[in-house]
Parts: sequence; structure tokens; C-alpha cells
Amino acid sequence: MIARLTSDAWQIALQVVAVDKAYIRMHRAIVNWPELGPRDSHCKLVTPWGATAARTFINEVTGWLLAKSAGLPLPPAAGFTYVPGNALLALYPDDAWDANTRYVAWCTATQPGKPLRGIMQRPVTATDARDLLQWDDFSRAAAFDGWVANVDRNAGNLLRNGPGDYTLIDHDCICTSDDWLPDLLLAGQDDAFRNLLLELATECLDTAPRHPTPFHSAMMGAANMQESVLQSAISQLLHLWPQLEHDEPVRDALRQFLTHRAQHATQHMQRTTGHLL
Repeated sequence: MIARLTSDAWQIALQVVAVDKAYIRMHRAIVNWPELGPRDSHCKLVTPWGATAARTFINEVTGWLLAKSAGLPLPPAAGFTYVPGNALLALYPDDAWDANTRYVAWCTATQPGKPLRGIMQRPVTATDARDLLQWDDFSRAAAFDGWVANVDRNAGNLLRNGPGDYTLIDHDCICTSDDWLPDLLLAGQDDAFRNLLLELATECLDTAPRHPTPFHSAMMGAANMQESVLQSAISQLLHLWPQLEHDEPVRDALRQFLTHRAQHATQHMQRTTGHLL
């Protein structure tokens, strides 16, 4: 599921996409993928001078594999490779990259002819929301975000491929944030976190919260499947997590959080949808 990119798969930088917070850098580059060949791709790095508890990479891998297991629409490939420090200095001249060091990047391939970035950067309108509700995977995606506590599915983290057709990107803020701590994560495993995907779409809904909707029923059905989704991905996650996080209590907290929320997914979704649908 996660592509095995060679250490020299990163080929040439194209464009800076974002300088996010103090420690996240994103850019477009040509990356040579094993099955796709050279492809315009998004590359995300965590700066070495950033947050000491950054969970960016383990969140991205976890979100990717779980979304893939759930059958949700994602970019065609994802994996890790290295970016030369001298290239990063050219991209981000104000940063303190070491020109002689190679830095790990999480990369996702783009689809030819499809959007490169989330295009809903402006305020979302009722027309946008209605189009989002026409998306066949809307209910499953909303249930997924509720399960993994993805608090950052803003409009910029949806690629609109066409009317009622979207691709999910960017999972670095699952489990409440990209710098969660194990004790706080477990303390909040029964909390109802914001579901931005639902909030984006419900701008155009006038159904009273006490009345069920087709979306509510579909999300309940998706929530009932989350334990099996986790089970189908867990062997890959257990293989990859130690490569991304050496602290076993951190890995244990992540597994416990996801397992608990999958086991109680319908209750969590009921609390959320009770307010929004």
C-alpha cells in the first residue's frame, strides 16, 4: 500500500506549496514512482528544528492506510523518499537546511489531468456544499474523519475532480493534531471532535437535528464497518509504526485510541450527527 520509493526517487523541485506552522514544508516535485514513473507529486517535510513531538509522518501513514482500507478515494500513490538539502535551501532560502544532508519527505503522486491542490480555498458557499453532498463517498468520508479524529479536513484538503467527485488528501492532523501526546490522546478517546467535512456540507442542510437523514443512516453504516477496516490494515500499521516512532508507549496509545473509537464508532457518530444533521 505504501510505495517503495528509491532513495533517489525525488528528481526536481517544481513549486513551493506551503510553509505551515514552524515545522511543516510542502512543495511539488517530480518523483519517480515504481509503477507510475516520473510524476508531479506533493512532498511534505518536517523540519529538524520543529516540534519535538511532531506526529506528522505517523499520522500521514496511518490515515493513508486506513482510508485505503476503507476504500476511500486517495491520490494514486504515496511513500517516503529523500530530498537533498541543497534543493531545500533553494526552495526555502530562509530555512536552516544543511546542504550536505538528505531529508525524509512524505510524497503523494498526482493524477494527470486532475487538480493539484484543494481548489476550495475561498469561503464555501451553499452551492459548494450541495455539490459535496452529491459525492458518493461523502458519508463514508465523514464517518472516517469522525473515527480517526481528523480535525483538519478543511476545503483545501479536498481535491475536486469534477461535479460531486472528490479525492481526500492530507491526514497529518488525525488523532486530534500533528503533535498529540499519548496521555492526552487516551484521555480524549471518547470525545466528540469537530468534523470539518460535515460542517462544510451542512451549510446547505435545513433538516432539523432530531430528524434522521439519508446521510445520517449512511454514516451509521460506515461507522459499523470501522472495526473491520482497522483489522484489515493493522498488520501493515504494526509493521510501519516502529519505523516512524521508536517510543512504544506512543505506538500503543495510537493503537488503543483507534481501536477504542472503532469499537464505539456509532456512539461517537451519533453524538456528532445529533448536532449537525
